[in-house]
Amino acid sequence: MKTKTKQDQAFEFVIAASLVSSMITILIAVYPPKAAADLYLQRQLIGTVFAAICVCGAIAALYPQKCVVTSEAHPFQPVRKSDLKNRPALSIKGHHPDCGEFQAHTLHFGGAVYCAACSGLFAGAVVSLAATAVFFFLGVNIGELSLPAVVVGQAGVLIGLVEFEFKGWFRSLANVFFVLGGCLILIGIDQRVHSLFIDVFVVGALLLWIFARIVLSQWDHSRTCARCEFSCRIDGRGQVV
Repeated sequence: MKTKTKQDQAFEFVIAASLVSSMITILIAVYPPKAAADLYLQRQLIGTVFAAICVCGAIAALYPQKCVVTSEAHPFQPVRKSDLKNRPALSIKGHHPDCGEFQAHTLHFGGAVYCAACSGLFAGAVVSLAATAVFFFLGVNIGELSLPAVVVGQAGVLIGLVEFEFKGWFRSLANVFFVLGGCLILIGIDQRVHSLFIDVFVVGALLLWIFARIVLSQWDHSRTCARCEFSCRIDGRGQVV
């Protein structure tokens, strides 16, 4: 029997913790604790924190350090000479090697290639920033729509976590739903509970889901590279060598 590594155990823990926190947010929405008076500028404070997360996410989507598999995720081996003879020159397009294995990870639009996940995350961050401004800073209330917002938001987060099951534009949309889903959850919970403590818990859950999304993406990249016949690595100029 194969012994689980610490990395495998950490992976399972993050996924399990994400599912548990999702169930807790649903329970809070369905059975909200006794409402308390809002603290001064509470809504604006939570909105500012979430907006900062969206801005950081948007910047990361535009300028990711590396959206390809790193050496920690894939045990690169020296390139075989036979590989070099039979393999065409590769480069990075849409943050991924254009080897064909990552075709489902990219979008082709206007003659350019974009990362499907990063494009979706950026679009989701922009839409969520607009929703944050309307709810947290302009004071618009959603009333009875708060519970449906949490339910729909949870569905969006779950779709985003399994975005590796989709291709191209559908993968991009899954990432839009992931970010927007987190926004809807925070808005719905804040509307129903009016508790700074609960809002902070939801923000913490959002950060956990983002981390789980990163872990799952790395796992998907590693799985994709495992199907490839070649051994390769990416140099500092973005070239596959």
